Amino acid sequence: MDRMKRLVADSLDAGAMGFSTGLFYAPGNYARLEEVIELAEAAAERGKVYSTHMRDEGSHSVGLFVALNEAIEIGRRTGVRVEVSHVKCMGPSVWGRANDVLELLERTRDEGIDIAGDQYPYTAGSTGLTGALFPRWALDGGREATLERMGDSELRPRLLAEIDSTYVHNRNPEGVVIARFVPDPHFEGMNMLQISEELGCGAAEAALRLYEMGEAQVIIHMMQDADVVTIAGHPLISVASDGSSISTEGVLSVGRPHPRSYGTNPRFLAHLVRDRGVVALAEAVRKMTLLPATRMGLSRRGRIAPGFAADLVVFDPETVADTATFESPHSYAAGIPHVAVNGELVVEAGQFTGRTPGKVIRGFGD
Repeated sequence: MDRMKRLVADSLDAGAMGFSTGLFYAPGNYARLEEVIELAEAAAERGKVYSTHMRDEGSHSVGLFVALNEAIEIGRRTGVRVEVSHVKCMGPSVWGRANDVLELLERTRDEGIDIAGDQYPYTAGSTGLTGALFPRWALDGGREATLERMGDSELRPRLLAEIDSTYVHNRNPEGVVIARFVPDPHFEGMNMLQISEELGCGAAEAALRLYEMGEAQVIIHMMQDADVVTIAGHPLISVASDGSSISTEGVLSVGRPHPRSYGTNPRFLAHLVRDRGVVALAEAVRKMTLLPATRMGLSRRGRIAPGFAADLVVFDPETVADTATFESPHSYAAGIPHVAVNGELVVEAGQFTGRTPGKVIRGFGD
């Protein structure tokens, strides 16, 4: 623990803007609450954020509300600013509970605990095949240890049964779609039911056979639109893509990734603001700019004002729209002609200018 605390502290002092955990995933899943509290204290002491991908977002293990209360307890006992990434109700067992989640966040803030969250405006998430389907005990020790368990005649049936149970809790095999699979790209875009039919086995067995070839990235359809809309409208929830830097051409154009990397902000503006009126346009902009900047503690980003960095997006509120779909995700948004970063145009009249004025942020005033 002493070594871990030093590593976290050194990283924060070197410019990391916060401390994050992936308690839903191995190996973060094996951490106890007390360990996380000790590490989060380093972020609290420096006024930096603690971001958590909670231990559960449905009924995968401890349950959504136990996991959320764990995040709250970390904030209560350390004073750290807590960011829940990404607020959702995952799977039939918690569908319709969005208001309960938001009410708990509000009550927590009334106690003086600084907690908020972020969300991508889609009913599907994306993660690794093992993160989506495999029980965490099977992942202890890394890939080689998992493969050994898969080859154990006593453990393999248990593993298959628990994967089948995960399908039930999160949705079904049709709701798990391969986004990227380097060993055999022809599986990309296929769901686990289709893959199982092609391989002539059950959906759980198909997951093991894929993993025997290599890890896969998957898209999981496991949320309800009503919950997504309810969460999207709350003032404590930032808009965040949970995506990565990808491109319509070159080495970053592979696979069928989640369209959120291309479409999160324009989708929010088009579908939740213009089409459905979930929030006003000004509030949507705040949720994309000032709110996340404030959560990170940034003092020169997130609004247009003297002394602030000129990070500007010019969009047409009548035409802005996401064009990326689950079937064809590599597609840039429409209705955003100009983008400036640190005062320089990087997109002008819809074309990349070739300028790269961005920089790594290492301090609150950067």
